[in-house]
Amino acid sequence: MNHRCKLLVIAILLFATAGCTSPGTPAATEIPLPSATPAATPTSEPTPTFTPTPDRTATQAAEATAAADEDIARFRSEMSEYGISTDSGHPGWVHEAPVMLVVSGYQDLEHHAVVPDLETSDFILRTDVTWESNNAIQCGIVFRAAPEFEEGERYGFWFLRQSGRKLWEIQFWDGNAYLASASNGVRYSSDINLDNGGTNQILLVAEEYTFTVYINGVRQGEFHDHNSLATTGRFGFAAYHYAGDSTCTFANTVIWVYR
Repeated sequence: MNHRCKLLVIAILLFATAGCTSPGTPAATEIPLPSATPAATPTSEPTPTFTPTPDRTATQAAEATAAADEDIARFRSEMSEYGISTDSGHPGWVHEAPVMLVVSGYQDLEHHAVVPDLETSDFILRTDVTWESNNAIQCGIVFRAAPEFEEGERYGFWFLRQSGRKLWEIQFWDGNAYLASASNGVRYSSDINLDNGGTNQILLVAEEYTFTVYINGVRQGEFHDHNSLATTGRFGFAAYHYAGDSTCTFANTVIWVYR
């Protein structure tokens, strides 16, 4: 083969090796395949917590019941210290709020019925009585009262401050008529607190026709109603004075019913 033919073969081989890419044309860039994007994990919604709506009325009732139970427990413990049994009977009424009676004017008398639907014969009644007056004053407990209360038959325990004297009495009234024969007569007690704004604790125990009185923890004596005038009835508070302005406030009252 002559020299010209060799050059031609070499040129043909070089052309085949370079391929058909024209000079100046960039090489093709490989396009990457798209990668799969993982699906987002759904976020779980939080489960709402149920908050019950408080029953305020039921809560108050439960608290009142618990407070009454505590009052009764203290009362029974106190009665045992007096030597008074509460093994029989049951609570008849526990105070809900203090009761204030206001009297003004000349010889004003006020009554307040305590639990009108409660009628008993034998009982224990304990209350703290605070008096305020610029004159002579009487604070009292009405018991075994007729339904008419102020007009019917009734017993009344009174303690009074009169010209510096410390007095108490159990009376019986038939309507507006005072029966002196059914009274134990006015009695003096050094245990009564005469201070204006002073408080006296009264404890009255009724068993058949024997009424026992304690004032500020001291036994004052018994009164026997031999006339057997009233067997059963209702309770109330009372206030009486001669002139000016006065108040009797009854608090921490407990009535224990025997029958």
